[in-house]
Amino acid sequence: MGLMWDYFTPQVEGQVIRDLIAIQNQPACRELAVYYEGSEPQLETVLRTMGNVRSDVAALATLWVLYQTGTEPLVEPDHAKEVVVRDLQIRLKDPNVLDTDQHSGFYLAPQGRNISPTLDLNRPMPGWYPGGPPANIVWMWG
Repeated sequence: MGLMWDYFTPQVEGQVIRDLIAIQNQPACRELAVYYEGSEPQLETVLRTMGNVRSDVAALATLWVLYQTGTEPLVEPDHAKEVVVRDLQIRLKDPNVLDTDQHSGFYLAPQGRNISPTLDLNRPMPGWYPGGPPANIVWMWG
């Protein structure tokens, strides 16, 4: 497996760890040799912890994962048989989204209930219970 990135950011490190866990769950990839250029001590620690080894030869890697964080596209090697591109660019939104002109905008819908409340504490007793509870019920249950 070959890894390539333009900038090694914490997002790239987290995605590399997730990809290594996912590829290690495949039955044929238990002992994985990973090739990458550069010297990233935190990535070497992750590889050692997961039981993978670092390969010194790029030609052995047929699966390449490209982590693009910048604007320039990454180019995979010629011998790559399978390529996965991870787009980890952070795109900024247009700062001119807010309209500062003075005009009436949108208003909120009325909040709360749509109908007047029907429960009133001062309502009369229902007609099916005209005299209140019987005396023995009041005496028993207080």
